[in-house]
Amino acid sequence: MASTELLLWRAYDPDLPHTKAPGYDPLGGEGARFSPGRWHTEGEGKRLVYASEHPALAFCELLAHNPLLARVALVKFWVRTPGLDTFGREALEGGLARTQALGDRWYRDGLLGTKISVNFCCLHGCA
Repeated sequence: MASTELLLWRAYDPDLPHTKAPGYDPLGGEGARFSPGRWHTEGEGKRLVYASEHPALAFCELLAHNPLLARVALVKFWVRTPGLDTFGREALEGGLARTQALGDRWYRDGLLGTKISVNFCCLHGCA
């Protein structure tokens, strides 16, 4: 597989206690260590960041989990991946266990990419 560079967006709530903590890195992937998600199981040492190809999609994903946000912060960043994996709709029909298995395989096989540049942005009421 050929290396690919992707421009991605991550939205987060800047008003949560852990996001206000000194040294918080919205691209640090800490949450994956403590709780599973749609595309991964939790695991010691596992660091993952969920991101989108468009800021609106990142914003919508965050709002789906917390529709009463007062502020949203956006991070724009580039990643380099060793290649892209593709799959059909049938891969999603296996439910949560199936998507978590796919994501865990991507993590294990090193297909998730490496951060190469970061720009912090702000949207919706940021100071």
